[in-house]
Amino acid sequence: ERTKYDLWYVENWSLWLDIKIVLRTVLQTLSRKNRNAY
Repeated sequence: ERTKYDLWYVENWSLWLDIKIVLRTVLQTLSRKNRNAY
């Protein structure tokens, strides 16, 4: 399964895709921290 995603990423790589991945990662990390704040 992971290999399938890796191959898709290599075939579809772009700077915009990397920016979207980083932004989603940051947003998910922040939302998890907010849930555990109390």
